[in-house]
Amino acid sequence: MMRRKRGPSAGSAARLRIPVLGIFALGFLIVFPGPSSGAAAVHAAPERGKTVLHVDDLGRERRLPWPLERVAVLGGGAAEITCALGCSDRIVARSAWLTWPGRMASVPSIGTPSFPNLELLWQIKPDAVIADTHFHETAGQMEAVGVPVIFLNGYAFRDVPAAIAALARLYGCPESGERLTACLKGLEALLETRLAGLSIHARPGVFQGFGGDLLRTFGRNSGRCLVEAAGGRNVAENLPLPFQRVSPEWVIAEAPDHLLIGADLRGVDDRIPSAASVNRLRKEVMSRPGIRGLACVRQARVYLIDHRIGYGLRTLIGALHLAKAIHPERFSGIDPQAVHASLFKAFFGVDLDGGYFYP
Repeated sequence: MMRRKRGPSAGSAARLRIPVLGIFALGFLIVFPGPSSGAAAVHAAPERGKTVLHVDDLGRERRLPWPLERVAVLGGGAAEITCALGCSDRIVARSAWLTWPGRMASVPSIGTPSFPNLELLWQIKPDAVIADTHFHETAGQMEAVGVPVIFLNGYAFRDVPAAIAALARLYGCPESGERLTACLKGLEALLETRLAGLSIHARPGVFQGFGGDLLRTFGRNSGRCLVEAAGGRNVAENLPLPFQRVSPEWVIAEAPDHLLIGADLRGVDDRIPSAASVNRLRKEVMSRPGIRGLACVRQARVYLIDHRIGYGLRTLIGALHLAKAIHPERFSGIDPQAVHASLFKAFFGVDLDGGYFYP
């Protein structure tokens, strides 16, 4: 069987990676390679027809065709990494809530964790299902139709480098994985350099709330709180559970210096939220019981962050926004929105679609 041609030769691939996009910050350059999205992806073409034994993030062994050419992606973390690696054209099915990046909204949906569409999965017959742990209980049903399921932890930032390496290996594009990892290391170095020498006493307390009542937060070992990376102190760091709901009285007692509120900002409008709609949402948040009496609310130190830059591949973009807000003197000359836009163009080949952090 002939393998379809994926792109230019290795020699022309090297030429396509120039020019690069970059952000200068404190004497070093964060380098973003040229666009690598979807059909524009440039990879060396590994030989098709081999298999590989993969151990997933739950310790399960599955033998998979290699490289993976057709996948069902059931999780935002794995989807963003897949597209950033230049492999968006390999996604042939998705979970119901996954409509980004790029062309995902037009890809067939196989449903929710509780009710996967097994008939459609059987018809599409991907090489593998790449799922997050929400689908753990129905993995057996999906494998019963003849499709291997592997689990990938791509939500906590500490798991992202391993997730990139695993997917780059399975897709047969290790160089793309190395470039993406190098970009994240550059962002991490930017934050660490600008925050160098910051004592624990100089770290302001931040409450990071989410959920319908905005009183759910990240406790100990959640791996999902970006406050520390931004030079803050998570006021919920001593709570015993990774994810926990607190009371308004608890928030008042902790008296955080800043509030970081997670919200689906694209849900404010049909597409890109307007300044007016976001301001209305922010005012509504600031008027809630247990929040409106806080000193940080009276001083307008309340920030809305889109949930998509609060987990996974773009966690450090969220951290950079928060760091700029709570340590403006240390991040002078840094525009987090511009850094985010450069990452979008470099790895997804698209323009940044609106704001993700307010104000």
